[in-house]
Amino acid sequence: TSTYDVYMLELINVKPATNGALLYLLTSANNGSTYDAGVYLGVNTIMKAAGVTPSSAGTGNMILTDGISSSREGASGFVFFTTPSASARAHFRSELGYTDSAGTVETFSFTAAYRDAAAAVNAVRLLMSTGNIASGTINLYARKKT
Repeated sequence: TSTYDVYMLELINVKPATNGALLYLLTSANNGSTYDAGVYLGVNTIMKAAGVTPSSAGTGNMILTDGISSSREGASGFVFFTTPSASARAHFRSELGYTDSAGTVETFSFTAAYRDAAAAVNAVRLLMSTGNIASGTINLYARKKT
């Protein structure tokens, strides 16, 4: 983490095994031995044809989406995080599009959050609120410090 200052996760059609599951992101400061829950503060905003719904992302896991359809288009987009190697708060932002759990409405989700614990982030984990990730592609890119 000390070589890079910005990371990007690219998600391509990531679908849950269980219809309606939310996509979460967790971080680790011990190379993935354990992942921290309950240390994320921020907001997740959901945009649908019916309107915009803000919801807190500070209730445990970092919330990246609302309920995702398991049979239609999965989550696609980006998650950026900065200052992962600093003994400070790592900042996260995401932009993801997907079909809602009813399978009828294209949904766009924005998240802006930070890890409210001063420790280097050296591992991240994407997981569903229930069940597993059934399919999709997740790529990790990093920008080298100058």
